[in-house]
This record gives sequence, C-alpha cells and structure tokens, in this order.
Amino acid sequence: SKPWTFQLRDHYSNIPISNTTASNILNFLGEEYNFEENSAKSSQLSIQYRLGDLEQLSNKSPIDASRIEDIVNKITAVNPELEIVLFSDSIEKASMYLNGVRGEVLPQRKSAWETIKLCLDSKFFVGTSSKLSYWIAILRLFNGENSTVFLPIECKEIMDKISRSEEHTSELQSRETI
Repeated sequence: SKPWTFQLRDHYSNIPISNTTASNILNFLGEEYNFEENSAKSSQLSIQYRLGDLEQLSNKSPIDASRIEDIVNKITAVNPELEIVLFSDSIEKASMYLNGVRGEVLPQRKSAWETIKLCLDSKFFVGTSSKLSYWIAILRLFNGENSTVFLPIECKEIMDKISRSEEHTSELQSRETI
C-alpha cells in the first residue's frame, strides 16, 4: 500500500505582527544583508508584482498591470529622478505586462530575503497581493520614517488585521491604495 500524503494549508494573516517580531526580522536583515534600521531611503521605487500561479487559478487572479502602471506613473511624474526596480516570481511576464510605465523598468531576479531588503531600502514601495508584499509593507511601517507604501485596496482587510499595533495602524490606514 502507498503512504498517503496530506497537505494542510492555512493563513496566518489574522495574527498581528508584534514590534518584537518586526524588530527581530529587521535585525536579521541588518546582520545578513547590511541593512540598517531607519537607513536613508534610496532614490528607487520598488515594485513587487506577484504573478506565479495566480494566472492559472480559477478563483484568483493577479492585480491588473494598469493599476500598477497608474500609481508608478503618478509617483514618477512628481519624482522623475527615481529608478524603477521590479521584483517578481515571473520577471519576464511582469516586465512585459508593465510596458505602460513611463521610464525604464529594471527587472531584478533576487531571493525573497534580498527582495525584502532592497524594497525596504527604496524610497517608495508598490506591492501586490502577496505574502512578500505584506511583509515588506509591515516592515517598512515598523522601520519608520517616510515609508511610503502602495498596496491594492484588496489588501486592506489583511493589512488591518496583521498591523494591529496601535502605533502603526493609523499610518497604514492613511496610505494610498492602488
């Protein structure tokens, strides 16, 4: 007889992220990736665009590229000096989909930890519906000053739940959504 394989999946998005957890992650990034808390933000706008399996699923789909393009174009109209950096699990497709961005988009193939670190260092962050984007947004809020984050409105409920720390909830709720 064959052994059975059992898979259990669940979301931990109802559990708020504590200051201690965020601080521990930021400390790890500092040790492993030379990241300094409250470091001066670079002149980059980072995009984390999840595609992956979302294009094949019948009950989910990726964020429409035009929504990302619109917010990136608004930001770069006011900040033309920004370098636009793209991170994705499907970098070629994401680059192709974001052809309406005014300016050069620099695709980057990085590990999850490197992506988090580089997105934390950016002046602006545009994320999508992904756990990686949620972590980046939360860590940017915990990391502090002038941390501008743009997420799809579909992420609001999850972000409200995991960012229940009182000092950060009002900051998150005042962020623009795409």
